Amino acid sequence: MTQNLITRLSKLDAPDRGMDAEIEVAVRRIEAARSGLAEEYWANWQASPDGTVYDPHTRYSSNPFTASVDAVIALAKRVFGKVGYSVAETEDDGEAPFAFIHVNGEAYLGEGAMPAIALLIALLRAKEANQ
Repeated sequence: MTQNLITRLSKLDAPDRGMDAEIEVAVRRIEAARSGLAEEYWANWQASPDGTVYDPHTRYSSNPFTASVDAVIALAKRVFGKVGYSVAETEDDGEAPFAFIHVNGEAYLGEGAMPAIALLIALLRAKEANQ
């Protein structure tokens, strides 16, 4: 799940509301698994291209993860609790922005077209390594 999201995020050159919703759905599944609830009882969350997350009973707009570093930081705290992070916006030297998420004494790198996307990639790499 995370590798597919990382690959797709690395190809983005601008914020994407559909991707924001897909990330929210992935986190909902992580939270359901963490709770110990059997998978057959998980809500059937779906993502829309307009950023809407929904199941048969609820509908809401996802956070703007691909556009907002603050939204990604809040997401990292939601997924890991306490985390460290750093984000580097590069000048017009052709380098992509990069970011690190620090979890359990390890640092995970992400690079992307925008700082929020770089931080998301780092977060997903950290989650993948800490499953």
